[in-house]
Amino acid sequence: MAPRILVVDDEPNILGTLAPLLRARGYEVSTAMTGRVVRGNLVIDRTRFRVLRDGEEVRLTPKEFELLTFLAQHSGRVLTHRTLLKAIWGPNALDQPEHLRVLVGSLRKKIEPNPSVPKYILTEPWVGYRFADREGSESG
Repeated sequence: MAPRILVVDDEPNILGTLAPLLRARGYEVSTAMTGRVVRGNLVIDRTRFRVLRDGEEVRLTPKEFELLTFLAQHSGRVLTHRTLLKAIWGPNALDQPEHLRVLVGSLRKKIEPNPSVPKYILTEPWVGYRFADREGSESG
C-alpha cells in the first residue's frame, strides 16, 4: 500500500502543483473536501447543497447530490461500482448495480455539457467511475 498524504486545498492551485510531484514519488494523494469544488463551468457547493452550471442552479435529487459530492471528494480516483453502491445506498444495494447506472445517467444529463461525451463523471469500463481531477482533460 502506498503511503498517503492529505492536502488541505486552501491555496489556489496548490493541489495541482503538489499532487503530480507527490504521486511521482509514490504517494497516494487525497484532498480534504472543502465547501466548494470548481471544475470548468461546474461549481459544487456542499455547504449550501447547491450545484451551479454556467452560473445557473442545477436541481439535483438528494441521491444525485450525494453521488456527485462523493465522486468529487475522491476526485481523480477510480471508484468501483461496489464502493459507490455501498457509499450511496448502503451494503444491501450491492446486488443492484442498475441503480448506479441510472443515477449516473440522470446526473450526467443535468451537469455535463454533452452527456454522451462526459467531462466530469468519467466511466472506467468494467470497474466504475471517477470524477475528473483538476488536470482532467480526458473523456470517458
